[in-house]
Amino acid sequence: MAMLNEIRGLAEYEAKAVTSSPWDWMGYLDTAAKLYRYSFPDTLLIHAQRPDATACASLELWNGKMNRWVNRGAKGIALIDDTGPTRRLRYVFDISDTHMVRGGRTPNLWKIEDAQKKDILDHLADAYGLSETDSADLPSALSEISRQLTEENLEEVMDGLLYETEGTFLEGLDEDTIRVEFRRLLMNSAFYTLAVRCGLDPMEYLEEEDFSAITDYNALPVLTFLGNATSQLVEPVLVDIGRTVRKILIEESQKTVAKENGIGYNEFNALKRESKNKEGGNEHGTDLPPQRGLPVPEPDHRETRGGNREVRDAAPDIPEREPEGMVSEHDAVGETGQALDGDRAGSDGEDGSPDEGLLLKYPAPDKEKDQMAWAAHMNGLTAMAERAS
Repeated sequence: MAMLNEIRGLAEYEAKAVTSSPWDWMGYLDTAAKLYRYSFPDTLLIHAQRPDATACASLELWNGKMNRWVNRGAKGIALIDDTGPTRRLRYVFDISDTHMVRGGRTPNLWKIEDAQKKDILDHLADAYGLSETDSADLPSALSEISRQLTEENLEEVMDGLLYETEGTFLEGLDEDTIRVEFRRLLMNSAFYTLAVRCGLDPMEYLEEEDFSAITDYNALPVLTFLGNATSQLVEPVLVDIGRTVRKILIEESQKTVAKENGIGYNEFNALKRESKNKEGGNEHGTDLPPQRGLPVPEPDHRETRGGNREVRDAAPDIPEREPEGMVSEHDAVGETGQALDGDRAGSDGEDGSPDEGLLLKYPAPDKEKDQMAWAAHMNGLTAMAERAS
């Protein structure tokens, strides 16, 4: 209980710390962009203890699902688990605290390449009804999406905020002023997070002044409204973008394999559909799982703070002994929040493309063999790549 209270105190301390200036808030958003599948309470505590974290999961998931051992002496990141009847602490470890063993996997971190931007912009324009101007480039699209989502959800996400302003700098402000401030902060925070995760520099489009009102949210109860809203707005957008990137990569891989084996891509797709129809399969295949990648950490703009920073080592050490044995694949590994559960990217390359080894170990068929059999072969190959991803 003492440790739980200490971590609660750390969350309250960190809420004051990240709202002390616009740069402190942007430093938090850098962490949130990398860990966009985690909730605001979790990312706030991760930022307090390991602001440079890029991919976090429990020891059980690292060992049992990813075949990565947590290093001896590594410090766990303490998070508050309130999913059960009583609150308790759970611990996650960053990928930098692990090392890969035989059969191990590295989380696949999606990245938008220049050649993919047009397809992604076309997808976003369709999904969010963007005009030609708003979808002219990626920054414009992300800005308009942030504006749309803020307008659509503003009243709902603000519900209850006015009852939590006592003792904060919001106290005494009228409702209209708070609404204008909150709207601006939410829209800019959402755009900043989306831009960072998509490999853009948000400060080419924003200014420090755009986050000046963050200092009014100087307590955890009011900051939670903004933090939760930002997280809930950007997560589905980033999941969708990640899924689109993966589909583009798989399509490019299919084109390459078909070309290498002397089959036109359109012909290959026609044969593939015909083969699936004969087998009773789904023409569109299995939808790719949402990707949970994280960008390279942005520079930490926050000033050094002392005191409670030592709480970052509050989690138990990994014993100084031989690395923990592998956790059985049948054991539960669901204590990771939303971190790596769903990446399933062990057979993908580090750049997000399907592992070439998976494709090249299948020999090309005899050119004289029936093309339908080749299409069935390719269909099975694609399914294996999708399952591996």
